[in-house]
Amino acid sequence: MQTSEDAREIAVKKLDEIRLANERQNSADSLALSQGQANSAMRQKEQAESDAARAVAARNQAESDANNAQSAKAQAEWDAAKARGEASDAQNATAQAKADMEPTRLRQRMQSRRPERMLISLV
Repeated sequence: MQTSEDAREIAVKKLDEIRLANERQNSADSLALSQGQANSAMRQKEQAESDAARAVAARNQAESDANNAQSAKAQAEWDAAKARGEASDAQNATAQAKADMEPTRLRQRMQSRRPERMLISLV
């Protein structure tokens, strides 16, 4: 009877060892799963932070581009206004030059006609 009692005890110990080994394996599997999930969450967090940083950089670049475009537009408008002013000044200078030349032209016409009159009056 002792032998069957010993065999039973050995079987119970063996089952306990198997149960404990299974519990340890389950615990290790759960820990590995938890660590995998934590690592995955960390990667997702880092990816989200990276995406956010890229979004901020893109927004800053867009704002910079918009400011540059606005400055270029203002410069172009200023250049156009300056060119219109210079064109107007050139037209005014041309008109003034023509006006200044008119008396001289009239005198020249008068002087070029006088000899004819003189010739006609002498005849």
